[in-house]
Amino acid sequence: MSTAYDIVAIDGIELDTIIGIYPDERVRRQRLRLDVEVYLTAKPARGAELTGFIDYARLSGDLRFILEHANFELLESALEAMAAHCLGAPTSDTPRPPVERVRLSVQKPFALEGKGIRRVVIDRIAGSSSQMLSDVQTIFEGDGCGVYRFAIAPRSSATFVMPDGASTHDLMLGADLIANDEKLARGEMHTLDGACAVTYVNPGDIIQTVLRVCRPAHLPTPCESISAPKRPPSGRRLYYPVVDIA
Repeated sequence: MSTAYDIVAIDGIELDTIIGIYPDERVRRQRLRLDVEVYLTAKPARGAELTGFIDYARLSGDLRFILEHANFELLESALEAMAAHCLGAPTSDTPRPPVERVRLSVQKPFALEGKGIRRVVIDRIAGSSSQMLSDVQTIFEGDGCGVYRFAIAPRSSATFVMPDGASTHDLMLGADLIANDEKLARGEMHTLDGACAVTYVNPGDIIQTVLRVCRPAHLPTPCESISAPKRPPSGRRLYYPVVDIA
């Protein structure tokens, strides 16, 4: 018997980003168009709880965040990273049903200068690698970047030091994190450039998670000794709607 799914689709996510392997592509932004389908185990009637639904705005925001900051070399790499994120296990601060399968399509509308439109499609199913089995999950490493998700335990803190020369962008997936003494909203991104440190404090009763893009790849590892300066969050930008569901 074939598996029955409920499919949630978002078509036509458009953004400008750096992507490609040719020298001129590494210094100019190109337009991408992304379509995504997530497959959920079919249920005749889903309850009203947030855990029964996919939040379109958050999903779109997460994928735009990854694409805009990873500077992938290959469309295939970008799709693999986004698929792995979509298939990641839900956590208490990101309530949603488990995603069983994801299908992503990305186009470079102007790459062939009117002689065709390049499109790459991938179809992936959930596996053991989709689960967040520790405080840090490696979503993707390659193309000179790393995409990670890490968790801050309830009523605790963790400090991370970025290496010199790294460009790091953190997106708050939860709603209660404080970064270097400043409260950040759910869906808010901030930038960490060069050798610096950030301390995340979670004052709440559930774990809070962060989606990180780092160039070059650098696994988020909490440090006890801090050898770099702490700075207020900079380059802040909201990737979710201003009015977000709790």
